[in-house]
Amino acid sequence: MTKKDFFREFKSVRKILMEDWDPIGVGDDVNTKDEYDSYAFDIYRMLEDKKLPDELVKYLLWAEQDRMGLQPNRPQAQKVVAKLVALYVNTK
Repeated sequence: MTKKDFFREFKSVRKILMEDWDPIGVGDDVNTKDEYDSYAFDIYRMLEDKKLPDELVKYLLWAEQDRMGLQPNRPQAQKVVAKLVALYVNTK
C-alpha cells in the first residue's frame, strides 16, 4: 500500500466518524476536523487487521463511555461500523 492509498482510506474513515458517529457534535466545525483522528487511526488498523464488526462496535462504545464520558449509543455505533465495513470492503 502506498502512502497515498493509506491517506485516502484514512480520510474516508475520518469522514465517516465525523459525519455519522460524531458523539460530541463537532462534525460541522471545520476547525475540529481532526478531533477523532486517534479513533480513526485505530479503526483503520482494526479494519486492516480484519477485526469482526462487533469488535469495532465495542471500540466505539468504549470511546464514547470511557474516553468521552458519554452514554454509549450501540445502534448508532452499529450503523457506523456497517458503513465503515462496507467502505473498506469496496476499497479492497
